Amino acid sequence: MPIPSGSADQGTLPLIGLDDELSALREDVNRLRAENARLLRLLELTPQQARPPGPVQTGVFDGQPGPAHAGSTPAAKVAFFASLFAARTDVYALRWEDARTGRGGWVPAVRGGWRKRVPAADRSTCR
Repeated sequence: MPIPSGSADQGTLPLIGLDDELSALREDVNRLRAENARLLRLLELTPQQARPPGPVQTGVFDGQPGPAHAGSTPAAKVAFFASLFAARTDVYALRWEDARTGRGGWVPAVRGGWRKRVPAADRSTCR
């Protein structure tokens, strides 16, 4: 089988069909932009609420946090918890418990407390 003119084996990329592919990609982009605009209207999001999240903040640890368990001293428990949030000195957690189910856990503290159906942009982190 002969090698077509402009093939990768001759040092150039084939250009056949690239115009059609570019047109199809532009149509896809336009279709996706229209779909995004429709979804933003349905969700009633402002442009600020819809923007992508910022970069993720990661912690720099000197070593892994030491073990902590129910019998650990309060100081060891606090040190363990602080090591988990070493990169964020401006955030602290609050304990929650559901008396009905017996479940519990920790949530970041926010001004005004956690409320259902309140966008995160409307809540400010404490401290």
